[in-house]
Amino acid sequence: MDADNEHAARGEPHPAGELTFEPHAHLVRAALTGRDLAGRDLREADLSAAVLAGAKLTRANLRAARLVGADLDRAVLANADLQQADLSGASLRNADLGAALLLAATLSAVRATGVVLVGAVLRDCVAHRACLDQADLTESDMGRIDLRRASLRGASLANAELAHANLEDCDLSEADLQGANLSHANLRRARLRGANFTGARLSEAILAEADCSGADLSYADLGGAVAPRAIWSSVVMIGANARLADLSRGDFTGARVGMANFERAALAGGVLVNLDATQAIFEFADLRGVAISRSAFARANLVGASFAGAEAGDSSFDHADFYWSDMAAVQLKNCTTRHARFADDSLRSDGPAGPGGAKTPWVAPLPLYRHAATREEVEALVASAFGVALS
Repeated sequence: MDADNEHAARGEPHPAGELTFEPHAHLVRAALTGRDLAGRDLREADLSAAVLAGAKLTRANLRAARLVGADLDRAVLANADLQQADLSGASLRNADLGAALLLAATLSAVRATGVVLVGAVLRDCVAHRACLDQADLTESDMGRIDLRRASLRGASLANAELAHANLEDCDLSEADLQGANLSHANLRRARLRGANFTGARLSEAILAEADCSGADLSYADLGGAVAPRAIWSSVVMIGANARLADLSRGDFTGARVGMANFERAALAGGVLVNLDATQAIFEFADLRGVAISRSAFARANLVGASFAGAEAGDSSFDHADFYWSDMAAVQLKNCTTRHARFADDSLRSDGPAGPGGAKTPWVAPLPLYRHAATREEVEALVASAFGVALS
């Protein structure tokens, strides 16, 4: 047995005099606290359980290296090459990985509170149950990353690339995602309480059963998002685009959605209590069976919307436009509709009723409103998009 393997077998750190820093090096449990290894070529080296706290690894080549359970607290790995490296269970608290290349690396269960990953490339990484609380991931590239059940509480992800990322059951509470791209991302059951999504792109994203309480989605793009049974209480969606989104059975208690666009969106069965929807657009939206209470729809565009079976109480619809909307069996109790516009009896869905009658508007050949997905349909969508069935 050589000296390296003998020390590893006894579970002892390597004595400093016996260390070699080269590709494929065996450095299991090596004591390298504060060592300067900048620019070293450590491709496919085994640094499992090594102690590298405070070490300098700037521009080091650690491609396909094994760093399982390694201590990298406060280490500097800026611009390091960690492609396909395995850092499972490693500790990276307050480490600097700015502009590091972590393409297809494994970061499962890492403990990386306060880690700096500004401009880093983490595409196709697997980071299940990773702790990245307070991490700085500004402008990082995390396309297709798998962060299921990870925690990124208070993390900065401004302008980050997260298209097609898997963030199911992820905790992004109080995180900063301004301008981030989360199109087609899976955020099912994610905790997004108090997160800042101002100007973020969430088009076609899956947000089923996500908790978005208190989040800021002002001017965000949620076009075509799939978000049945999500919680939107106290959310701010001013100027947001939710055209053709599935927001059915959602809780919008205390939300502010003024000037937001919900054209053809599905909001059926939702709870709209203390909602401020001033000047919001609900053209041809599905509002069947919604419960509206103490809400403001002043100057809202409700043309062609379906309110069948809805109940509205103590709410304002002043100056709202209900033209061509379906008010069948709707119940309005103590609601104000001053200067609101309703469909005229002389107007028919098949055109003018007589000389001078107005024609119904031309409507693009799209489904009348977004289909409200069932749980089974969401499961099938996730399985199709991410290749596996997720619980």
